[in-house]
Amino acid sequence: HYNVPVTTYGLKEGNDYQAVDIEQGPFGMHFDCKHKGEILAHIELNEVGDAFMQDALGCFALAHMLGMPADLIVQGLQDYKGIARRFVIDEVKDSVLVDDYAHHPTAIRLMIDAVRKKYPKKKIVALYKPDRYSRLQYFLDDFAKSLNTADQVCLLDFPKNAVREDETITVTIQDLMDRCPNAILLDVDDASAEKLKELGINYILDQSTYEDHPLGRVEWAKLYAALCNEEDAATDMFNAQAAYVDTLSKAEKTGKSVAVFYITSKGKLYVRNAGDYLAQMVNIAGGDYIFSDLNADKTGTQEMGIESFYEKAKDADYIIYVWNLGGKPSTLSDFTGYNSILADIKAVKDGNVWCTTPDFFQIADTIGSMINDINLMLNADADTSELT
Repeated sequence: HYNVPVTTYGLKEGNDYQAVDIEQGPFGMHFDCKHKGEILAHIELNEVGDAFMQDALGCFALAHMLGMPADLIVQGLQDYKGIARRFVIDEVKDSVLVDDYAHHPTAIRLMIDAVRKKYPKKKIVALYKPDRYSRLQYFLDDFAKSLNTADQVCLLDFPKNAVREDETITVTIQDLMDRCPNAILLDVDDASAEKLKELGINYILDQSTYEDHPLGRVEWAKLYAALCNEEDAATDMFNAQAAYVDTLSKAEKTGKSVAVFYITSKGKLYVRNAGDYLAQMVNIAGGDYIFSDLNADKTGTQEMGIESFYEKAKDADYIIYVWNLGGKPSTLSDFTGYNSILADIKAVKDGNVWCTTPDFFQIADTIGSMINDINLMLNADADTSELT
């Protein structure tokens, strides 16, 4: 043990910095900061919830210990605008959406409590989608207790690319459903939309990933912009991306073939269907999608055996590897380590293997520039130093 100075903060008597006379409600929160028996400051914030209060008090304590005047600390707290995915509120008419990355039972409980304080007359619907099997299994009962503090629980199953960490992890979404008596299971489909309608919950069924043309995904931004009165900005963004597509659609084909795929951590290989927007991105960029005869009427992906993949992709001029849960190959050795047969593909021998960023599927506002990048890739030479 090390003998170091310790400063405490919190709500209990005896803390060096204590929040007292606390009020929380639709207005936000008010509290006084007490230190050594004296009230140092009165703090009023727009945020609500015990988590925000503890964070604000801890920030005050640290800044005060470093010598900052109390009034400047309070002003700094009031000027703080928050961060993404932490109690981000969108209000549309009578509906309120609170987006929070509450991935632990305690965080979920505190978040629901904060929402109830902020909107005491609203029905609270908790929408939860787990992303790690082990986390849900270890804290299954606690997740259920926290979610059940809401008026209605809506659950979504694990993402399709989520992986069980080992053979001891056997939990399913049904295990959580069984512990939440009023829960309903949702998916991105018409049946789930009807369930939301029955509950009186306003919704938008986002099916942008099913678009067969890349600009179809970009255009969805106009819909969301209309909800936020940002139509002009969305139109400008769309027109900028459409300009890339328009220019490249008139360019000559390169005659270069491209394979797009990824391999999961379990070794399963998936390629994009020929009707998918990503295949169309390759074609617009001037390339030839090498799986052009694979499910031309379907979007999304198709699992493929490694031998079948090699037979079709062995002569591909370029590979675009989609970085997903299988991890990023930093070198060609990493890439061929997924399966030794990859080393015999022409694109690998020529060093023409490219990799997306991990947020590829979440980005829709730069799809036109991505297509331009693919075109630059297909036309790259030794002097090419950067993409769009």
